[in-house]
Amino acid sequence: MKKDNSMIKIIKHPHSYIGYGYYIEYDGTIHQGRLDNEEGAHCKQSARPGYWNKNSVGVCLQNKVGQSITNEQKQALESLLKRLRSKYNIVKTEIYGHYQIKATACPGLSIKEFLKEYKIS
Repeated sequence: MKKDNSMIKIIKHPHSYIGYGYYIEYDGTIHQGRLDNEEGAHCKQSARPGYWNKNSVGVCLQNKVGQSITNEQKQALESLLKRLRSKYNIVKTEIYGHYQIKATACPGLSIKEFLKEYKIS
């Protein structure tokens, strides 16, 4: 894993960091956008303002609407989740997609399928 400031500059807002803790490219390269204990800007829920950004680590995968994630992204995501779960004692049932927090098409069908399979494996 590497923190690549050139990538972060491309995808960040001019006055803040990238909203996600991690960004995974098509080739499986993982970029750290924020420290794990740094508040994110990746998920809002009106019923619990600020909760998810303060109490979770957001992961974003390079993708386009309707596009499946690559095998390299899947392997990188599995590796990242394994590391984060071990470091923070997170059970699989506590891993969520955006659509499980707020009504949205994000993160797309292939991630929904990945999460479903991942949680039962």
